[in-house]
Amino acid sequence: MRLAILLTLTALAGCAPARVHISDDKCWDLSDGDYVQGTANLDAWLPEAGCIECGAMIFNAKCRQKTVGLVIPYAQLSRYYNEAIHRLPTSKFGSVTARIYVEGRIVGNDATGKFRIHAEKLSIPAR
Repeated sequence: MRLAILLTLTALAGCAPARVHISDDKCWDLSDGDYVQGTANLDAWLPEAGCIECGAMIFNAKCRQKTVGLVIPYAQLSRYYNEAIHRLPTSKFGSVTARIYVEGRIVGNDATGKFRIHAEKLSIPAR
């Protein structure tokens, strides 16, 4: 009986969300519910660029095809994010790129199936 309980707990622990360290020099393997922290590249559109369906994505330089959406759910962090991206050099199309530090929970997007990071901590260095 104890062995059965131990095996069940071990199996459940293997399915639990993980803490994942992301970095710009290696590919990521993320799952819904994971808590991520580390550095990544940000590709974002300024709100005034007029792109309705555009938002912020983070990616790894080695695995550019594996982009992850960036969601800023907290008002104070959102203000910081908007001020920080406006300090970055802007392309002629209204987008910005930067290397950032981010921490947050991975959440699936029901509409597209792509993952998003709900940021809890964020740092965008000024250039």
